[in-house]
Amino acid sequence: MLKIAVISKPIAILVLGCLPLAALTVASFAGLGDLDRDLPSIDAIDLTTAGGSPSLPSPDGLEGDQALAEAVVEREFFAGGPLPENALAANPSHLNSLVSDWKHWSDATDLVGEVLAVEESLVGAELAQLESARDRFEKIQADCRKKAPAGSARLLRVLDRRGRELQDEIGMRRKRVQADKLLRDAESACRERQYDEGLSLYQQVLREYSAVIDVQAVEERLRTAKFWHELEKLPLESPGEQDLVRRRDSLVRFLDDYSGLSGGPEQEKLREISGRLEAVRLELRQAEMNDAARQPIAGLEKYDARPFGEGLATAAQIAEKYPTAWVRGQLQQRVVAWLGRALPRKRLDEPAGIEEVETTSGNILRGFFEPVADAGGGVIGYKSYPTAEERKNPTRNVGRYPAADLRGVPNLSVPRQCVDAYTNAQSRLLADAGNLDCWLAFRRTCESAETALVDYRRKPGSSRESLSFSGEIQFAKNVLMPAVWKQMQAIWEE
Repeated sequence: MLKIAVISKPIAILVLGCLPLAALTVASFAGLGDLDRDLPSIDAIDLTTAGGSPSLPSPDGLEGDQALAEAVVEREFFAGGPLPENALAANPSHLNSLVSDWKHWSDATDLVGEVLAVEESLVGAELAQLESARDRFEKIQADCRKKAPAGSARLLRVLDRRGRELQDEIGMRRKRVQADKLLRDAESACRERQYDEGLSLYQQVLREYSAVIDVQAVEERLRTAKFWHELEKLPLESPGEQDLVRRRDSLVRFLDDYSGLSGGPEQEKLREISGRLEAVRLELRQAEMNDAARQPIAGLEKYDARPFGEGLATAAQIAEKYPTAWVRGQLQQRVVAWLGRALPRKRLDEPAGIEEVETTSGNILRGFFEPVADAGGGVIGYKSYPTAEERKNPTRNVGRYPAADLRGVPNLSVPRQCVDAYTNAQSRLLADAGNLDCWLAFRRTCESAETALVDYRRKPGSSRESLSFSGEIQFAKNVLMPAVWKQMQAIWEE
């Protein structure tokens, strides 16, 4: 990198490089006056070679000579500039020998001033200012070579080296501008999700501009772009269990590759991917348990004839050993099938559409009723036919029952009403057999139906259907016993 400073070691060398141009006049200067105290004695600087000719000190020995450089620039050996013409009149023979050397010194200090002016312009300079400074520096070099005063060879080498440093800095700045443009293009491509193009540009910057960029920062950008690119291809969802292993391995590799990313959005996505990985691992464990449970579930078939007791207990043990949704679903289907056989639908051997009504005397009238209305349309009684066909096409005159002698209107038979209530409760129970409320409601329905049947059968004229709900009542009570209900919970509750 270019070292830019108003007074620095290279400039101190440059100043001292001019000293040989004036070394021959030192004795004359000493005769004209004393130098300021802060200017080191010329005797402290060895300006001669073994042959006696002036020589520039080694740059390595000038680390602490900033004071010398400043003194030379500020004093310019008695303010510098050309000697006044009347100075020659005082002692022409003595001063004539000084005039030429004085001019050499003035030229040298002018040169140092020009170089320092260029150096000052470099502080905080942009590329265009650097290029302008380079042009000024090249002109200084050209002028110096054109004059080429005695003893200036080493000075020219200093100027050449400084010129090369400046040109190198310009080259670096230009490359940095090019690299910055490529980085902006790469970021833009990634924002548009054109990751292939973005990745290619990042790789080009690292390959061609590593000397002018923060390599670590660009590598981090490249890694972030790869993160989003590979995230799009990551199998976050899979259509079936056969892909679970592939999904797990892909997620593990992805997390291993990008766990060190520090960006907020990336960290949030990594947490999401980590959660998905845990879900996939759980699915794999569940799939393994499902496979292990298939044979025990199939073995429940041997309990189909008498399932409740040992069969239900075995199903509960399977549910506890293999606690997966699939296993519970299979067990629930099996238990519901058992319940369907244990709690079958009820059938009635009575004609469809037959109705009943109770008389005020407590008798049950059964038949197919036809209302009898008065002139105003009000029902005053009912005719009762033995069959639906007879009601539709009467072949004989039947009696009429006055409405005042009946407790209500003809309706479905009590057995039919009980069967319908039972059927509805049984359907709800089989649809949600793990629900305690459904079992309690089913038991109450059966108890109510049984009570209604007992009361109904005490009345003359009631049907003598062999219908009973006592078995269902006892079955529901058995299921609701704590030990048995705990087995049901093991099968239904997660």
